[in-house]
Amino acid sequence: EIAADIRQRLQEMAGDDVETRLYPQAPEDIPDSRELKLGILDGQAYAVGQAATQLAADLLNSAGKTFRVYRNTVLILAADAGDLAGVRQQVKRHLALSHIPKDKSLWSTLTEQDKASVQAKQKDADGGADFQLLTAYRHLGRASSEGVQWLDLGLPTVGGRTSLAKRVLDHLKSQDLLLDTIAPRHLVEKALSSEQSEKSLSDVYEAFLKYPELPMLASEEVFGRAVRQGVSQGTFGVRSGGHLYFREGIGELELGT
Repeated sequence: EIAADIRQRLQEMAGDDVETRLYPQAPEDIPDSRELKLGILDGQAYAVGQAATQLAADLLNSAGKTFRVYRNTVLILAADAGDLAGVRQQVKRHLALSHIPKDKSLWSTLTEQDKASVQAKQKDADGGADFQLLTAYRHLGRASSEGVQWLDLGLPTVGGRTSLAKRVLDHLKSQDLLLDTIAPRHLVEKALSSEQSEKSLSDVYEAFLKYPELPMLASEEVFGRAVRQGVSQGTFGVRSGGHLYFREGIGELELGT
């Protein structure tokens, strides 16, 4: 019952700010797509440590039978082993209290004051379990040149209502690892080598999706805005349909350009 309750809570707390996959066991459980994805590991089997690091490495580097192409779009969330006992204790308390009203013979013997006390304690245990889960699931894994890089999300704000995905995104943005905006010159500096004078928009964009040494982009539109701004400002030009756009407005972009 405790394990099932924890899984259900994680499902509800995951949020929809990014695509989430609960309890991935193998690389093929997380698609190799351009969108950001968050895998939430089973805390009982894969609390942060050697086993979690090995599974995270498999998920980040492989897509099943092939190497993962879009390595910079996958994030892995793992629980802290030391905090899991507190999670289980809070969930156990909530389950025990929730069983009391279901026992009709017992419930009928309680005074209204006792019933109110049970319900208040049940509500407190329910909220406490959610907060303990937010606290425990604070280790964020991402691909790096040296293997799996673990980041600590820190402690959640007491009384604050947030999802696991939003906590992850907020932390990445605070560390400039996930960008809502990027300067046009950074597209050139980060995605083109000193020997290159020209590169397709698709290759530039995909560099941010493939290589962990580059920051993550929150969406394709972040890239599009930077390209339009760079062309308008004269930072670089874009050749499309036989026309070189430079210091002028440019419409919708085809990433094959």
